Order: sequence, then C-alpha cells, then structure tokens
Amino acid sequence: MSNNPFQSPLEQTHPPTAIADKPATNDIQVDGNCLVVKPGAVLPNRCIRTNEPTPPQDRRRQTLYWLPVWLVVVAVLTLPLLPIVYFGTRKVCTITYSESRKSRARRHAFVVHAILVGIGLFLGMLISTSHGMWNASVVTTVGFLFTLIVTAFAARGPLKITRHNNNRFWINGFSSEYISALESGPL
Repeated sequence: MSNNPFQSPLEQTHPPTAIADKPATNDIQVDGNCLVVKPGAVLPNRCIRTNEPTPPQDRRRQTLYWLPVWLVVVAVLTLPLLPIVYFGTRKVCTITYSESRKSRARRHAFVVHAILVGIGLFLGMLISTSHGMWNASVVTTVGFLFTLIVTAFAARGPLKITRHNNNRFWINGFSSEYISALESGPL
C-alpha cells in the first residue's frame, strides 16, 4: 500500500452485496395475497414475481414506508404542517427480497417507456400551448400528469405496504405462485 492519499482503493474481495448470503427469515406469515413480516425480514431466494430460484446477486433490500390514511386529510387541511406530521407518523420496514433479472428488466423497460411518453407529452404540451391549441394543450397536460403518476408508482419497486399493526407489516406485490409456495412450507 502506498502513502498516496489519491490512490483508488484496492479491489474488495467480498461479494458485491452483504445481503446476498443472509438466510430467509422464519417469521413470515401469509394473509390472503399479502405477506406479514417484521422490519428487517429476509424473504427466500426466489423471484417474487415468478417464484423461480434466483442467484444471490439478485437480492434487493428495499425500505418501504407506511402512512395512516388520515394523513391525506391532514395534508389537505394543514399543508404547512405536512412534513412534521409525515415524519412523525410514518412507519418504516426494510425487507430483503429477490427479483429475477428478467422481471426487473421488464419493470425498468416500462419505466423508461413511460418517461419517454412523458417527455413526448410535455413537448406536445409546450407546442400546443405556444400555437394556441388549447384543447390539445389540456389533453397533453392531463396525459403528462397521468404519466408522471404512473412512472412514480412503477419506479418505486414491486412491493408496497397495505397495513401496519403492532410492528408487523402487510406487504403486497407478490405473485400468487410465490404466496402459494410460502403457504405450502419453507422454500
């Protein structure tokens, strides 16, 4: 090792992600089409969409947030207090899951296409407004806003929290094959 402070670090010998070798958590329950887990849960090394075995490199750690429904009412009524209420009431669950490269690539391709459609609608909105075509401007503006919402939901990942109770989270977004396999026993 040299004394050069600008030298790039030496190559690491450990695997690229520390989560790749963690075993699945035993405390996973199935409730309908949701999994009930505690924060820090590690799901089996199978794709959550196809239930196919996945290599350890395809493990992902995602932090999910849950907010009470009444927060929407608070947001409308007291917009200046929203950040305080949001950070004070949200619940956090970190979960480790596997998603096959094919499934992840399909989701990423959808997000890229949605972004391209959004750019096209935005340009259409600018052009139609500058030419005084107000009907087209309204249509492209609504389409652009809809595309923004769809892209935001698609880009956040496949899983979402649907309920929280007593430090347990009900998480949705798994294929029926994955849920059935978990119900039938350990994977």
